Amino acid sequence: LARESGFVSVSLGRQILKVETAAAAILSIIQYEKGIFSDVAERGGK
Repeated sequence: LARESGFVSVSLGRQILKVETAAAAILSIIQYEKGIFSDVAERGGK
């Protein structure tokens, strides 16, 4: 159903994340992909 709706499947291989870790990881990936951290990098991490 998700693939039919346009979602892309990804895998971490044999790695298994706990729910708490998975939530933090996916939010970090989304923020990175959307460029939310780019202004921090331009300021030298400040």
